[in-house]
Amino acid sequence: MNMEPITANNIEAVWNLYQRTVAECDRLPLEWFRYKVLDDPDYSPETSLVAMESGKPVAFMDAVCRTWEDGPTGWLKAWGTDPAHQGKGIATELLTQAESRFRALGATKVKAGQAKPHYYTPGVDPMLYTPAIGFLLRRGYKQTGQAYNMDVDISGGPFTLPQYRERMEDQGIVVRRAEKAEKDRVTAWAKDVWGYSWQYQAGASIDREPSATFIAEKDGEIVGFASFDAVRPAWFGPTGTLESMRGTGIGSVLFLMCLDDMRARGYSVCHICAVGPLYFYAKIGNAVVSRIFWHMAKEL
Repeated sequence: MNMEPITANNIEAVWNLYQRTVAECDRLPLEWFRYKVLDDPDYSPETSLVAMESGKPVAFMDAVCRTWEDGPTGWLKAWGTDPAHQGKGIATELLTQAESRFRALGATKVKAGQAKPHYYTPGVDPMLYTPAIGFLLRRGYKQTGQAYNMDVDISGGPFTLPQYRERMEDQGIVVRRAEKAEKDRVTAWAKDVWGYSWQYQAGASIDREPSATFIAEKDGEIVGFASFDAVRPAWFGPTGTLESMRGTGIGSVLFLMCLDDMRARGYSVCHICAVGPLYFYAKIGNAVVSRIFWHMAKEL
């Protein structure tokens, strides 16, 4: 059994393993898996590892060390073991190596799941991945919080009805798609208001073809935004409106414009990621809670 870094040379083989070890709802196209692993700004071949046997991957752990928030912190983004090789301690060895590297980088804590801004899911789903929760609990990890997703059926539509646009026009608010040429302007604004994580995710959304971010402007200044396809295909978020402009309907219009655009791209369901205001999405989009995720952490 050899431990190797996940690289461009073996990424497709690791992706095939990933597809076999996750629930159907968490599977990703190859280009998205490559993006999750190799395009992570903190990707390191020393912490993103794959266990190889007879030239084939049998287990993997995609992990990174981030230093931009609370000092060096290890993050377990995703991991899995081929069913035929479970119970042999391979995942434990991958975790041990990752934790050892985190310590060497000065990390005092390891978190699992929501490795913002570049994560697979906003935590570990205890219903779909009960054994993974048990794996972490047995190794000293504890639940520190939780997040949840909501789903919207977007097979109907359209969603952005004329009265919504009229309400914006009456207030002198312009709502439109963010252009790629203004990526720096939009992301700098997002960072100033909400921080690096949303800056990064908004930038990733604008990079989609076409841009998957919509903005609201008042007197030429950005006052709100909404993005999708930043975390995963058909996942909505992040989104935000300046506090001084809340109550104007900006958040609703931006959300509904995203739903229309997602529907045009062929999506049938919008997955709202790591929801904050449950009532808002339930009221505006008839969204329902679809998944729960645990946040897990361990002191090193």
